[in-house]
Amino acid sequence: MLQDDLGLAARDFLVIFEADKRSLASWMAGTTHPQHWRRNRLAELIQLHASILEDLGDAAAARAWLNAPSRYLGGMKPISAIRDGQLDLARNALEAIASGIHL
Repeated sequence: MLQDDLGLAARDFLVIFEADKRSLASWMAGTTHPQHWRRNRLAELIQLHASILEDLGDAAAARAWLNAPSRYLGGMKPISAIRDGQLDLARNALEAIASGIHL
């Protein structure tokens, strides 16, 4: 659901979690667990996902927002910020919308 709703691919998770393919596969299979800071990053991503759906209403609206250039982000798409591991930028852009700031 997280992967589909946000439109993330396995390669995106490699960047977000600064992990290699083998580690990511082990985590997804449940044979190992990510390090503490990576678990925190996962919690941040899950919270961002929940906030996006809550604030924008549904997955279709979320995908539209994620893939549209944001003036708040200087023309960057929120999904690009997420894929670059800059979850705080995407969260700030979402908070601006939730606060009624529409640039």
